[in-house]
Amino acid sequence: MGNMIPGVALGLILLGGSNASLRTTRGAAGAASVHPALALRAASDQDATTGAHHTDSYADAADAVMESIERELLDGATGGYAQARDKREPEFMWGNGVMFSALVAATRHEPEKYRARMERFFAAMDRYWDDKADIPGYEPSPTRGGGNDKYYDDNEWMAITFAEAHELTGDAKYLERAERALRFSFGGWDDQLGGGIWWHEGHKDGSKNTCANAPAAVACLRVARFVEREEHIDWARRIVSWTNTHLQDKDGLFFDNVRVADGHVAKFKMTYNSGLMIRANLGLFRATGNRRFLDEAVRIGRACEALVDPKTGVYKNALRFTHLLVEADVELYRVTQDETFLRRATRNGNAALERWKTSPPKELIEQAAIARMLWLLADTETEVGRAFWDKADAPRLPPEPAAAVPGDSSIRGAALGSEIVITTTTRLAGAIHSLTWNGKEFIDSADHGRQLQSASNFDCATPITGETFNPTEAGSRRDGAGPASTGQLLQLVARGNTLETTSRMAFWLAPGEISEGNPAKNTTVLSNHLLRKRVRIGAMGLDHLIRYDVTFVVPPGEHHTQAVFEALTGYMPWEFQKFWTLEPDGTIAPINAGPAEQTRPLIFSTDDSKFAMGIYSPDQPSPGYQSAGYGRWAFDWAKVVKWNCVFRVSDSRGLPPGQYMYRMYVAVGTLDDVRSALHAARRAAGPHDQAHPSK
Repeated sequence: MGNMIPGVALGLILLGGSNASLRTTRGAAGAASVHPALALRAASDQDATTGAHHTDSYADAADAVMESIERELLDGATGGYAQARDKREPEFMWGNGVMFSALVAATRHEPEKYRARMERFFAAMDRYWDDKADIPGYEPSPTRGGGNDKYYDDNEWMAITFAEAHELTGDAKYLERAERALRFSFGGWDDQLGGGIWWHEGHKDGSKNTCANAPAAVACLRVARFVEREEHIDWARRIVSWTNTHLQDKDGLFFDNVRVADGHVAKFKMTYNSGLMIRANLGLFRATGNRRFLDEAVRIGRACEALVDPKTGVYKNALRFTHLLVEADVELYRVTQDETFLRRATRNGNAALERWKTSPPKELIEQAAIARMLWLLADTETEVGRAFWDKADAPRLPPEPAAAVPGDSSIRGAALGSEIVITTTTRLAGAIHSLTWNGKEFIDSADHGRQLQSASNFDCATPITGETFNPTEAGSRRDGAGPASTGQLLQLVARGNTLETTSRMAFWLAPGEISEGNPAKNTTVLSNHLLRKRVRIGAMGLDHLIRYDVTFVVPPGEHHTQAVFEALTGYMPWEFQKFWTLEPDGTIAPINAGPAEQTRPLIFSTDDSKFAMGIYSPDQPSPGYQSAGYGRWAFDWAKVVKWNCVFRVSDSRGLPPGQYMYRMYVAVGTLDDVRSALHAARRAAGPHDQAHPSK
């Protein structure tokens, strides 16, 4: 981050190393380069496993399956569907969810034909909606209300597909029902086994299942595109972390469930469990910009080869399960452009189509699963399908405030017999100017670079150099110790113990200025980069732990291949000269003053250990940069010390515009208070919210 101290740019210079050569969601230039010919070729060429030939387009094939369902399984009196050709009872809610997802996909391709059918079926499913329950939700069968047989996963499937329907049509009724179904699912989370969502509201089988947690995370991230974004992303992160900890095998695949009473894990592996966790990780990657989630999605996707039957070349489970892993394969292809995933999806789609032609399943859920797969493959070969997912996969940004606002505010919270007080000022465009506890000031706010604040640095597709394209929250170098900031504060909400701001960051250097011999790459003094932060005093039941969430919004129209996000830095008074690192076992060890970076959390304290501040992030380290993350400095001539928490992103194809989100925890108190708080935060994050050296 820019400041007036020479050498501070060290923390913003990329270290050596490289990320995996995967294409990110869209790339800097815009829409992904999809290869529809691959899907068409796979569909028309002879299938190596079955020997069958496929000549239909996927859209034509999907339409044929849908017409068969309409003829054989539609209940004209209710607008719903029967369970099977030989079983005319109303379909259960699970099958309804698969059928509705097929109708949504069909409407994407043929709206004149299918939208009315989709609307009809949505209304028909009201027979299953229990509005008399304390928390309304879908019962598995038609109900008169007041039931208690609801499955959390049934409601999550509906939330996912209703969010897709809202994305397609803009009709508010789908989003409203998606939110309500998801709200019911949140009610299935409790503290037994440290969290997790039950499979059934009555705790049937006594289990918490991957199939009740993974789709909840996916639903959160799809709904988050439209409402309460941060809250839903928080839920998704929490659910994914719990599921990783309790139900993921070392190979990356997921077990089915864990019995809450004794912790027994049912270790069979179903296709849909891993498929939904792939999608959850891809959703977190899109929502946060953190490539760690993309790498994990790819790791799981590659491990799914173990779920393929070597005799047939297709997934082992029934179609009602495997269509969800096929959907994950298609989504992985959209994000990575790795044709391995599309070929696998195509192979399964072809086999399902061949089965339908020769021996069609009698059950609605199986036929609807075939139709959904075929429509998804049609998306890869049609402009309408590609355009829809280009939009649906792109991060949706909150509306930008129109004008600058004042920045004077304070929040406070009782902590360790005193209180933490955090102050912002208009002078610094809402950056944190002061943090005090027990009468001690923890921030040295001398100029427009020395605060508790955030910044970023980009390469502009040229060799990266410190401070030369450096949007900074508090202001620019030329602001010095003056009364105003070049940056613009656009939004500020400070209530009780919580602070939220949105600001347009100033470039640290003005055009024509030089830092350590390198000229500024920016041509304006005010950037188009936004910073959103949310700071809350008190986290994880600890009053002296501060949760600090930041989102960097990188605008379109710039071309970068490397970025350094100084998600948070703290400039502290000179008396905080004792530097410590938090060891894996929760102890602390003294370290020198650097300057240097390391992978373990940092603590700065006074000589007498009565005052200390520490930093930890569950998002560390950045993939490909496992030797860095937390930096430290001591500037003797300026009598100030500095720590930071830095994330690096690199992609030779270009970094996509959009949001890059990071979470940190800052602890204050005595040295032991800070040590114990950071250790608790790290333990609570779980092993899958930390680095995986083996990956």
